[in-house]
Amino acid sequence: MKKYNSAVFYGDSITKGTYTKEGDSMPMRIANPAYCYIVAKKLDVKNYENFGINGVSYSNASKVMTDEAFCNRVGDCKTADAIFVAFGTNDYGTDVPIGKSGDNTTLTFFGAVDYCLKTLKARAPLSDIYVLLPLPRVDENKSNKSGFTLDDYRNAITEVGKKYGVTIMDGKKLPVNPSNENDKQNIIFDGTHFNDYGHKLIADLILEYIK
Repeated sequence: MKKYNSAVFYGDSITKGTYTKEGDSMPMRIANPAYCYIVAKKLDVKNYENFGINGVSYSNASKVMTDEAFCNRVGDCKTADAIFVAFGTNDYGTDVPIGKSGDNTTLTFFGAVDYCLKTLKARAPLSDIYVLLPLPRVDENKSNKSGFTLDDYRNAITEVGKKYGVTIMDGKKLPVNPSNENDKQNIIFDGTHFNDYGHKLIADLILEYIK
């Protein structure tokens, strides 16, 4: 398995480790450890940082945490030997329009992902960039107000990722079914956020790709 001196993790509330337990009114707990820590420890990373922020998207067309959108921060974000990026579920959840391949505006999903990955590659040409596609969520097959399912966002990230030669990690392969009552109670109570055990599964999936 690869070894890195440094690693940074960018993502939303899932990357941060936020999750909901039965009886909570909102996601208010932090997985211990979150997947970032597990991955960094397995890779023997000397210096790692988790920059996960609740509610953040790729695109600044999102109505939630617009100023913190990754497209607004990627130009001066911290880089490292390994860069992990995990956004998209909030773009779906806040109805960001998909747009089309080749868009040069961050107000569409295609355009925002393209800008983010192009910028990262230019700023850190020698770094390994790993992009995690959105993980399972209970409503992912329902079209949002813009008319897209979560798979549409996954497919857009995959297309852009191939263009820039980053490593795409298929989050859909996580062995969790949010519609299954057992998985709901033991891994993903609110249908979106993962508890401690869920974060172990996420880390295992990421490490398989790094192998």
